[in-house]
Amino acid sequence: MSLGYFIVLDNQEPGFDTFVNGKDFAHCETLEEITQKLGIADIYSYVDGDAEALFGEGGDEYEEEEEGDGPPFDPSKYVWFDPAEGISYFGTLKAHFENDGATTPNAEGISEDLGEFISVLEQAAAIGAKWHLQMDI
Repeated sequence: MSLGYFIVLDNQEPGFDTFVNGKDFAHCETLEEITQKLGIADIYSYVDGDAEALFGEGGDEYEEEEEGDGPPFDPSKYVWFDPAEGISYFGTLKAHFENDGATTPNAEGISEDLGEFISVLEQAAAIGAKWHLQMDI
């Protein structure tokens, strides 16, 4: 299964790579339980569910469109979050998996994914970009 989370910025040309693996994190079966235990939002609070509106039918973020194809990117159509909120959120989860995640399968891989999210969001903060998550299904 190819399930994964990835970060979308309101700046389509941020000057850095926004790729995050996100697959180990997406396959964490106890994530909802962990977020409740930690008293933080559910991951879906940060997911913009309309991949078709962002990437066209099929939601494939890697599909290259020829210049002029499709509607122009309109950031006003999406919910965006401040990078500091994401850094705090993913930092809380990362600390959990590093300190209390021994019973979670692949806690190390999940922690690495979370570190990638934090790194991208730190760079987004530096350029004043907002973010949300999309799911690669």
